Amino acid sequence: MSNMAFISCIRFFTQLLITESAFVFFYPRKKYFRQRFLVSVLCSLLILFGVFSLLKTISGKSLWGQMLYYLSVFGMSLAVLKSCFDVLEKDILFAGIGGYTVQHLAFSVMMILWHPLHEYISRKMMISFLIWIPCILFSFLIYRFGICRHRKKLELKNKDVRMMALSSVTLFITVVLSLLPKGGSSFAGMVCRIYSTLCCVLVLALLFYIPKENKLYHEREMLERMIQVMGEQQQLSKESVELINRKCHDIKHQLKGLMTLEDEDKRKQYVEEIREAISLYDAVY
Repeated sequence: MSNMAFISCIRFFTQLLITESAFVFFYPRKKYFRQRFLVSVLCSLLILFGVFSLLKTISGKSLWGQMLYYLSVFGMSLAVLKSCFDVLEKDILFAGIGGYTVQHLAFSVMMILWHPLHEYISRKMMISFLIWIPCILFSFLIYRFGICRHRKKLELKNKDVRMMALSSVTLFITVVLSLLPKGGSSFAGMVCRIYSTLCCVLVLALLFYIPKENKLYHEREMLERMIQVMGEQQQLSKESVELINRKCHDIKHQLKGLMTLEDEDKRKQYVEEIREAISLYDAVY
């Protein structure tokens, strides 16, 4: 971090906000959204400036210093989202993991494309200007074909904690490996970028595929329960039909006896039994 300027921190922070916004764009915004956004961004940058200056002084180029730097920027980006959108903490974390993955994917892809063109395009130009193209493009694609599609099918309604934990660990390992020295070999750097790209794709697949699988699992459970209930209803209907048949047979005999019966009390008793049988039929039907 010793040779890193604060402008790079601003760039990274802005890229995270762009990529994370693809995951929270459809959520309701809080009152005074614009004012909240401006104030939270300014406060975050002030805090990051202090963290950046401190880490740059005490950590230099150490790996743990860089890890704390990226975690600080990531945490402040989540704070901005939380202050501006009416969204649960687990949804903010989902957006943060997804946004960080998209940003890292864009950077890795851009580094792979820049590798054969490094003689014509400087690294500074690539990081300062060209990196914005894949960030914006990937964010749009994720929102259009990922978030919108799965949201209509209600597949992202219930976030899976296991999925987010596994995605977080995978992303963390990917970022740490990308920070390790490559031994001065351009081939090693290229392999690392390709590996980072594949890991980011894997994380995005986990974020979108596992909720879909959970939805299908719950639907299967519901169908199995419905089949079980239908079987119980069918058995109950069968028993009810047998009961009604017996009652109808009894009613026929009671009606025959009623026609020849002269005792008024027994006649009333027969009529009451017939009425109860008909009431039972109505209830079962």
